[in-house]
Amino acid sequence: MSQLKSFGFQFFQCEGISSQEDLVEMLELIRPLGLALAVGYWDFGTHPTPASDIRACLEEGHYDWPKLWPNARSRPKDPLKQTENWARGLLRVDQPQTFSMAHMARRGEDQWDVSFSITPVGYGKPGAQVEPWADDWGELLERLGERLYPRLRPTIALIVGMDDNTPEFLRSFVEGRLSVGWRSWYGPRYVERYGRDWLRGLPDRTSDLADGGVAHALAASAADVITSQDVYAPIWPYLEESGVEPFWPRKRRRVLPTAAKDRGLPNLRPT
Repeated sequence: MSQLKSFGFQFFQCEGISSQEDLVEMLELIRPLGLALAVGYWDFGTHPTPASDIRACLEEGHYDWPKLWPNARSRPKDPLKQTENWARGLLRVDQPQTFSMAHMARRGEDQWDVSFSITPVGYGKPGAQVEPWADDWGELLERLGERLYPRLRPTIALIVGMDDNTPEFLRSFVEGRLSVGWRSWYGPRYVERYGRDWLRGLPDRTSDLADGGVAHALAASAADVITSQDVYAPIWPYLEESGVEPFWPRKRRRVLPTAAKDRGLPNLRPT
């Protein structure tokens, strides 16, 4: 078995967050799904326990802008710069051996992102049953997205497989470039830019969201996402027909930087 990827779940530019209290509410909201901040560490034969005090646990992993930018005289305004962050272990209570992380960040003056990563440590060994583990996590992550999207109100949210070759998404999100995940939630800003009909046409399944956004799902299994299968094959003909080259996914070929630029929808959207 080839090296497995991790699950990455990113919520970018969350309009529903404006303070640490909103982060506490978010973490309280996911507790019924069996997810909790972790107290302690993962080690051989040991694992953390669920945090009973979310605020105190968050504060332990909190770095404000003076720590991140010690030479700055005030909070940086650059939306590409993190000016506050919280990083904590994330414990799945019924599967405590799985190493997971929650990362929450404030950028510039008031842009907020949330991300989760789930690492399949031990499931790449001979005889290990990665498919049931991955599909179980995939179902849970979908439920997590359905629960958090209305509360966080992100510009875009994606579930993707991540490894050392996965690019940093932040600049592409700031620029509004298209990315497609195994599961994607496009907020109203993406609908305005790319068009509802066009987003609803993405293979394999789409649906409207209550805030005017669009949810998208590929037919591939969650196990395919982390075992390096080409889960994005169905979308390429649709993107190529529209003249769109997304930031993510990327074709498995060498692309010149000038050719990789997202051209938007020149043949679908009026200027």
